[in-house]
Amino acid sequence: MDVITLLKKLIASEESERKLGNLEMAEAFATKAQELLFKHKMDMSDLEIAEEEANEPIADEVMSAAEIFNISANRSQNWLGILLNGICIPNFCKVIRTRPNVFTVVGRKSDRTAVMTLFVYLSKACIEMAPREAATLCGPYGDRSGFVSSFKLGFASAICERLRVKVAELRAGAGEQGLMRINQMERAVNQKYRELFPHTRMGGQAHARNYSGYSAGKAYGHAVGINSTLRLGH
Repeated sequence: MDVITLLKKLIASEESERKLGNLEMAEAFATKAQELLFKHKMDMSDLEIAEEEANEPIADEVMSAAEIFNISANRSQNWLGILLNGICIPNFCKVIRTRPNVFTVVGRKSDRTAVMTLFVYLSKACIEMAPREAATLCGPYGDRSGFVSSFKLGFASAICERLRVKVAELRAGAGEQGLMRINQMERAVNQKYRELFPHTRMGGQAHARNYSGYSAGKAYGHAVGINSTLRLGH
């Protein structure tokens, strides 16, 4: 089973268990999936790497969150960019927002597919949970709109934190040869990104306006998981 097929299998299992309410059976999905993808890169043979470089040149691909989630293409939702950037970094991709809620991802096709798969799964989990938490925690007179937007920012922040920690652990155990391979892949993507977007600037930080919503989003971002009965590699 190839790594993308396995990733989609893990996601389908988690979604099924979550719909049944079996949240207590969950393990940390986002970090487990990231470990799967990262280790796959580290376990590739020199021949597989050469084939990937020949068959999957680094390219750019437009990803419209507006179309995927049927949201406004005019009013930017900053949490989507934060989440997507956090997923891109450990998957040897880079991203730039080209229009509100529309992004361009730079990387190899298999890496872009992994990014898209994780991004859609995690975004949908957040979009589904935010209004539920708002209904439970805001009360009849609370600022539900502010809660929901802050929840999403907190969720994106938590996922980014989890991925940074997991990748730092994996890098620490990669060994000298593995680190050389990681650095080589990152340099290649960075070079292509600079060729395509030579005049990019860093965007400003998004700020949450509702502390309770942000805290609830972070808690959910750290908890979103996958069924413990499904193991990587099976």
